[in-house]
Amino acid sequence: MHALQTVVCHRDEDRSVIFDISQLPIAVATWRGVPTPTLLDALDSWWLPLVARCVRQRRRVVLLEDAEALPVPSPEIASRLAAVDGAAEVLVGRVFVVRSLARRSAITALAWIGRDRPRVAKSMRAGVELCRELLGASGPLGVAEPH
Repeated sequence: MHALQTVVCHRDEDRSVIFDISQLPIAVATWRGVPTPTLLDALDSWWLPLVARCVRQRRRVVLLEDAEALPVPSPEIASRLAAVDGAAEVLVGRVFVVRSLARRSAITALAWIGRDRPRVAKSMRAGVELCRELLGASGPLGVAEPH
């Protein structure tokens, strides 16, 4: 399997998503505009190999999503966003960063569609701290396998 790039940007029309694993075990997705099916496919093609790598390396991961520029999506897109999943033994959780109370409430409501309940933070700083708390509470996985 090829190595994952540290930062990757995908664009579709006037919308984009940037994936960043430079701060693992915190993986960051930054959304700009309502995700399209093409961008959600890009999310899958980035996220699933990352989760597989974390399983092999016995490394936990949390997904931090900067959703400040993410308008409320259609039910179909919301359902796909909520369905982002990972191996339960490595995925600690998801944290969405949204400054608006109304939008934080909308994301919390969308969380009921999925199996896992993402957390919501008001700022990237608060989101990173929440990710660290989740990682700290998750406990060790054991010794990582060599790369």
